[in-house]
Amino acid sequence: MKVSNVVNSRFLAAHYLLQVLTFMAFFGLRLKYPPTDLLVLDVLGYTREFTIWLSLGMVIVVRLFSSPTPDAIVSHAFKFTKVAMLVISYYMSKSLPIVFAGIWIAIFTLFPQPRAKDPKIVQILNRGNFDQKITNNDYKGFWVVQFHTTWSPLCTQLAPLFASIAQEYDHVRIKFGKVDVGLWPDLAEKHKINVAGTSSQLPSYVLFKIGKESNRYPALDADGKTVTEDISNANRNLIVANLSLKEVLEQAETWEEEAKKKFVKEQAKKKAT
Repeated sequence: MKVSNVVNSRFLAAHYLLQVLTFMAFFGLRLKYPPTDLLVLDVLGYTREFTIWLSLGMVIVVRLFSSPTPDAIVSHAFKFTKVAMLVISYYMSKSLPIVFAGIWIAIFTLFPQPRAKDPKIVQILNRGNFDQKITNNDYKGFWVVQFHTTWSPLCTQLAPLFASIAQEYDHVRIKFGKVDVGLWPDLAEKHKINVAGTSSQLPSYVLFKIGKESNRYPALDADGKTVTEDISNANRNLIVANLSLKEVLEQAETWEEEAKKKFVKEQAKKKAT
């Protein structure tokens, strides 16, 4: 299936379509009940309503260049559109903001934001298989593990990044996995992942080298506090750089080449005997 088809199907989910319908309903009501207090011209000849929409457009443009995924772009665009709608609808009817807010809460509750699908190479990790696959394993290779949760909008917005990185750095000695800390808080605690609602560590990306933690992003100090920039500023390049994935790939290729040479020598010895 083409990437574009996957993206299109995700953004045609009820979560997005129902919000678009509320936007359309707002503009319909706006035509019938214009916010007269916002239509007064200022000294520059602009209405207050126009200024609100202009400010919204500027914010969305800025976010367009700083958002790392389509999911983040759409989420930010919708969020700031709602803010403008709430302000303007207040001047149409003081009860309208409450109505719209209630509808949006219902949409988010009943139809959560859909998340990008992971490639098959990303393994689901849990309490039962984490140690077996990673920390108690003498596997000479790397694991890149994403600690995430389903209730975090940021985890959803950054999900396509991990999928993309996994596909690019897929190697016989580099494996990728995910841990839902909402289901397995004990694994989060063990690996010093703060799962509080205000946490700046969700998602977190941890690199394991031969079963031992080697790097993580965002990085932590000795007290478990984030020392790198907030994870909300994450992008693909930052994740790759902080986990040193280019160097990891080079090391993995070296190990694999050494293993192949060792295998050839062992086969030669067997034939000689």
